[in-house]
Formats: sequence, structure tokens, C-alpha cells
Amino acid sequence: MTSALVLAVVAATSFATGSDTTIAVRHGANLSVRNFTGDVHIRTWEKNAVRVQSSRPLRRAVRIASRGATLMIESPPEPDGPPHGEYHFVVPPWMAVDLSSVNSSATVRGLKGDLTIHTVGGMIDVDGGEGLVTLSSVLGPIRVIRAQGRILINSVNGPIELDEISGRIFAETVNGPIDIDRVVSDSVDASTVNGNLRYLGTIRAGGRYRLASHSGNIVVGMPEQAGATVSVATFNGEFESDFPITFRHSMGKRMRFTLGNGDASLDLESFLGKIRLRRPEMMKLKKIRRETESEGPDFDPPDPDEEDHE
Repeated sequence: MTSALVLAVVAATSFATGSDTTIAVRHGANLSVRNFTGDVHIRTWEKNAVRVQSSRPLRRAVRIASRGATLMIESPPEPDGPPHGEYHFVVPPWMAVDLSSVNSSATVRGLKGDLTIHTVGGMIDVDGGEGLVTLSSVLGPIRVIRAQGRILINSVNGPIELDEISGRIFAETVNGPIDIDRVVSDSVDASTVNGNLRYLGTIRAGGRYRLASHSGNIVVGMPEQAGATVSVATFNGEFESDFPITFRHSMGKRMRFTLGNGDASLDLESFLGKIRLRRPEMMKLKKIRRETESEGPDFDPPDPDEEDHE
């Protein structure tokens, strides 16, 4: 494939505050951003071009170049510490984007191409996305809404929130809760070491669902007509169900039973926490009540521990 981009190198000493640059691209091009510091915001437009805007004073040049079908943009570290400011990118909706950053948050709106974001310190907030969505943050929360495709999420110290997702999901964090809501999927693998886990979505025939927490509680909204073979394991916790169950196999804190036709596979494991199967309508009412009464930030997944006090 010939180069799909206009080759451009910024040779000036720096961009001025409020700089604005537009680079033409052809369909099929992708964007690679390497950013040291400064929050990044990405939205879409219908033009086959990438617009780059900076709202920060820069003492070193931002390098823009092309390599094959990739438009490469690099913001080097500032010599006197990170200045306050932001980058704004406007890209075609079909464009694949790969963003790597050290100290910055990222927001993405309306993108349909593949999306990859890696950051050390910062929040990741994505609305939309089709295809492969791969997100990771060491120190920061991750939220994805209205995406479809394959979703891969990894956080070390931060919560994960997934809402209105259609597609396969893999999500893991070490320190933080995981909240999965209004999901349509036949494959979900979610795990946290120190945090609660909440799942409200489909349980499809033939689907595989694994939810695990070492030190937290797990709450699953089980659709009324769904069929699943359920495996529950807890060492120092409890198990509760809104549905009548008959155990096919039970040994100590491990048990196995079938709901409905048992077509799906649902594995639930918590070493120290409680595991609950709830009716979805009860979980929705409790979430609405929390959101109505809460005065905290919207980016705070509901805590399954609160179910004990309802």
C-alpha cells in the first residue's frame, strides 16, 4: 500500500499557545500518538483529515510525520516540568487510533475504528468504538460506554466501568471495583483482586462468563429466562440466590448447579467476599436509588456491599 498521508515535519522551535494544524489523510490510514504529558481529547468529523490543536505553551516542537499508512504525532517531555494544557484531535470516524501517554488522561468520542490507549497516570473515558478496543491505565479509572466489538481492559489501581457494551469483554484490575451494566455478550471474563464486581447483562445460550474477586463481593443479575450451569467457589464468604436452586454438586465452599436449560457457563469465585445471584429488576432499582441519593462523582461504580443494607 502506498503512503496514504501527507508527509509533514514541524520544524519550528515550538507550537504557540492555541496552535491548530490539519493534515490530510486517505481512507485506511491510522493515527499513532506518543504523548508525555497533557490531557488528550479525541472526537470525530466527516473529513478525511486529522486536526491537531494544542492549548498549551510548548518549549519543544511537536513532531508530525508519516510512516507508510500511519500518521505519527509525538509530544516530547518538557525540560522544566509538565505545563498545564491539553491536546485536541479531530479524526475521521473510521480511523484506527493508538495513543500512548505517561501523565495524562484521555477522552474519546464517536470513534468507530480500532482504539488502543495506554497511560501510566490518568483516566480513560471512551464513548463509542467498534472493532478492537484495548485500554490500560496504571493509576486511573477506565470507563467505556456504547462500544461494540472486542473490549480488552486492564487497570492496576483504578475502577473499571462498562456500560451498554455489545461484544466480547475481558476486564481486570488489581485495586478497584468492576461495574458491568447493560451488556450484550456471549463471552465475559472479569476479575479484580481488591474490589467488588457487579454484572448486569445477558446470559446467552452457549456463552461463557467468568467473574472473580479475591477480597470483594460479586453480584450478578440473572435474567429470568436464562439458562446456565453455575459454578460457585468461596473460601470465607457466603452465597445467596433470589432463585430456587438444587445443587448437583457441593463440596465445602464449592458448589455447582443448573438454572433453566444450563446452556451457558457461569463461573463465580471470591476468596473472601459474598456471591449473590439477583433478579435484574432489583439491581436496577437499587442502582437508580444510589445515583439519586449520591452527591459524589458519576465515575464511581456502585458498591455491591451496599446490598447488605437494603
